[in-house]
This record gives sequence, C-alpha cells and structure tokens, in this order.
Amino acid sequence: MSLVSRAAVAERDVELDLEVGDGETLAVVGPNGAGKSTALSLISGDLRPSSGSVSLDGRILADDRTWVPPHDRRVTTLSQDSVLFPHLSALGNVMFPPRAQGVPRREARRRAEVHLEQMGLADLAARRPAQLSGGQAQKVAIARALAADPRSLLAGRADGGAGCRRRARGARAACAGSSPSARRSSSPTTCSTRSRSPIASWCSSRAGRSTRGRRPRSSPGRARPSRRGWRG
Repeated sequence: MSLVSRAAVAERDVELDLEVGDGETLAVVGPNGAGKSTALSLISGDLRPSSGSVSLDGRILADDRTWVPPHDRRVTTLSQDSVLFPHLSALGNVMFPPRAQGVPRREARRRAEVHLEQMGLADLAARRPAQLSGGQAQKVAIARALAADPRSLLAGRADGGAGCRRRARGARAACAGSSPSARRSSSPTTCSTRSRSPIASWCSSRAGRSTRGRRPRSSPGRARPSRRGWRG
C-alpha cells in the first residue's frame, strides 16, 4: 500500500510531489503559509487539485477526470484538537467510524473497546468529552481514528502548545501501529509540523520540507530524536 500525490493547486501556488510507502511516516515540515495544510487537504479530499493526481494503493483519488469524495477515500485526519462528539461517551465516539461504515453494533463495540484498552482508557469508556482531561480526549481521538481502519492516516499541526509531549506520545503509539488493524494495513502516515518537533523526531521515517511555490523536498534516512531537536 502506498500514497502517491503529484498534484498542484495553482491558486495557492503549491505543488506537491511525494510518495509514502507501506508502514512509512512522512513529516511535512515548513513555516506558516508554506502549503502543509494544502498538502494534507489534497490527500484527504477537502481540496481539489488544479492539475496532477492523488492515488492510494493504486486507486486514483483525484485527477483531471476522477474525483473520489472524502468519505469514500478511507483516509482519516487526526487534527490538533480532539474534536470529539460532546453528546457521545468515549466508547460512543470510537464506535462511530465503524458504525458509519456499516459494521454491526456488537462488532463496532468490540473494536472500540479494544482500541480504548490499547490507549489505556478502558475504565473511562462511559465518560463524555467534558469529563476527560485534554490528554485523555486526545487519546480517544487517536482511538477513533484507528477504529476507522484507515488506508492512510493524516496528522495536522503535530507540534507546539502545552500538550505537545502528550500529543507526541499518542501519535507515536498510532505510528507504531497500536491496533491490530493498523499493524495489518501498514497504512502510510503523513503529519505536518511547523518545525522539527517531537512528532517529527519520534514518528517519522522521512521528512519533506514545504516552501511556498516549491515542491516539498524529501530527505532520506530515519529521523531520530536529539537533545537539541531533529536530525534526519
């Protein structure tokens, strides 16, 4: 399974040329306005390319003749905020993606319970988002993302803020394939970050730098943490 995006958005002066392979995580690094969110939106389907194409596992998602809507791409976006449904419990939130995909309630519940247990939240399954801490809510969001059994996982704005370390630990669990479905699918993962953050250090296999009006450049080799930041 691989994600290939060679596309452009002319009105935003952004060109994207990247390929993410099986089980690989690519960190897209760049300052504000460099086109990181545009890159993720092209993959998720929130934005149409003006030229080029986006494909996942050999399936064309977007080109000049084809357009697959976001809900049919099996691409899950993990945002900086948890964005949980406030009226549902933690269990209900994690059950939502498989239920929306037509999975029977009993099986969806079983899957959700497994994901919550893997995130260390089994005893908080009945709590609603308002009863969870920020870190707990973020873990529920990660469990929900994995419960969708995505073919590709996108993580936006994976840096900054007081909860950076907390999000980094959760994203590292997701990148490592904390669920059986994640380990089976080896889904390509792409995350965006303004700087060489802990997410890029701990999770990524490669990094690509995004600059406005230029194609992101990808650096080979595995990322590794250091005391002073990120090295590729």
